[in-house]
Amino acid sequence: MIESQVRAFGNVLYEQRGTMARNIVITKPDLTAQEIILLRRYLTESHQFSGAEWRGLRRAVDKLANCEVQFGAQRYRFAQFYRAFINGTYAYPFIAELAQLADVEQSGLQLQARVARQVWEWLLLNGIRPGQTPHAEYLVIFCLYQWGSFARGYIFEVAVLQDLQRAGIAMSPHDPSRERFAPYDLSIPGLGYGDIKTSGYFLDDLTADAPTADFYITRLYAPQLQRYQRIVFVMPRAWQRIQASDEQNREIEVASLSEAAQCLPRVTRVEIARRAWIVVEYEVWKRILLQKPEEGKL
Repeated sequence: MIESQVRAFGNVLYEQRGTMARNIVITKPDLTAQEIILLRRYLTESHQFSGAEWRGLRRAVDKLANCEVQFGAQRYRFAQFYRAFINGTYAYPFIAELAQLADVEQSGLQLQARVARQVWEWLLLNGIRPGQTPHAEYLVIFCLYQWGSFARGYIFEVAVLQDLQRAGIAMSPHDPSRERFAPYDLSIPGLGYGDIKTSGYFLDDLTADAPTADFYITRLYAPQLQRYQRIVFVMPRAWQRIQASDEQNREIEVASLSEAAQCLPRVTRVEIARRAWIVVEYEVWKRILLQKPEEGKL
C-alpha cells in the first residue's frame, strides 16, 4: 500500500545539510515517542506496517495537521500549508493527466511517484530541509503522507468509475477535474448516491455523524485471498431496492468487519458503531445491478 517513492526519499531524509533558512520556523509537535518512531518509519518501512501501526500513524498525522510553520511573512498550520502550496499546485494537473491514462491503476502509481518527487524537491528548494531546519522532518512527512493519500484516492476512484462504465452500469459520475468537492462521487438509478473510498478508514469518520451516501465502494483485506478486495458498503435501505431474490445473494449476519472479510464473496450484514451495513463483494454487487435492467443497466 505504501508509496515506493517515499521509501526512496526516506533514505536521504536525514542527510540534508546547509545553512538554516532564517524565515522558516516550525513548531515542535506534541507527539509520543511511539508516534515519532512511526512517522519516521513511514518513509522507509511503511510497506511492512500492520493494521494497528497504520491506525497509529494516522493519529500521529492528524496531530501534525495543527502544528504551525512560519513560512516567510505568513504563519500556517501544516494542513493550511499543504493546501496552499502542495495541493494547490499539483492536484489539478495530476487529476487532468490521470484522466488521460489508459492503465490508470498501474500508470497512475508511476505518475503519483513522479509528482511526489516534485513535491519533495519543492520543499527542499524552499528551505524545508530536515537536518537543517528544526522539526522540518515533520512537515516533509506530513506533506508526503497527504499527497500519497490524495493521489491513491483519485487513482482508485478513476479506476472504479472506468470499470463501471465498461461494465455498462447506468450512473451519473461527478467530474473530478471540475467537482473535486462534490458531496458524492456518483449516483446510480434505483440505488442512490455513492462515494468511492480508498480504504475502510472512512468508517471511523462516520461514527460520529450519520452517513450521507447510500453506498460506499472501497477495499477490504481478505485473509483467505491474502490481498485487498474491492467491496461495497450499502445502507440496508438502499440494499432493499436492489436485493436479488435468489438465496445465494441473501445476506448472512456476522459480528465484526473482520468476520465479513472472511465471508467474501458471500453477502454479509455487520454492525459498525451501532449502525448496520450490508457488505457485498464488488463484482457480486455489479452483477446484481446488471440483473435489474430497468435500473442498473444501460
